[in-house]
Amino acid sequence: MPSDEDVIRILLQIIESSIFDLFEHQSDLLCRTTEMDPTEWNLGHHYAHELVRYLPWLDHDIDVVKRNYGNKRPDIIFHKRGTNALNFLVVEMKRVEGDKESDLEKIQDDWMQPPLSYRYGAYVNIWARNAYKAVLFSQSGTERRISSAREPRLARLAPVAPYDAPSQKSRRVARDYRFSGESPDDMTNLLTKVVSAYRDP
Repeated sequence: MPSDEDVIRILLQIIESSIFDLFEHQSDLLCRTTEMDPTEWNLGHHYAHELVRYLPWLDHDIDVVKRNYGNKRPDIIFHKRGTNALNFLVVEMKRVEGDKESDLEKIQDDWMQPPLSYRYGAYVNIWARNAYKAVLFSQSGTERRISSAREPRLARLAPVAPYDAPSQKSRRVARDYRFSGESPDDMTNLLTKVVSAYRDP
């Protein structure tokens, strides 16, 4: 099984690469006008579209209501619908430069505890093009940070699924990478797939 550190390193690269992809594909996404001010929900929708290209083996959902958990709503989740066995990544989005990172506690308390037990949590704050910070942490307590202010940047990854989905290639990638969530080995196999897919960018 891959080490927590290996998975975290690759997930950080995925998070940052997805931010770069977001503004390559939609350079004006955060532009404000007299008639429109983009919200963090809108940002989360478009960011999830980039993330899923790097994580095509799981279902992903945006701003869902967890009825049995006080109607709490994670911004983005990567999981297998219908089971908690493959609750892989939960992401909370912000778009305010001076945000106090209060969502870090929310992720740990609401999403990473049993019975949901998401394996990894991410706080992603994007307030302008090339202006961002992110915190990624695991159930084991490992935490890593990245920001647009630091140098050098992480190595950029190429996604395993194409941008213009649904295509024949994207359907094949999703089919090849699907996990049922019914086997106790599925999480181990998933972590192995993540690391092996991106070990040599």
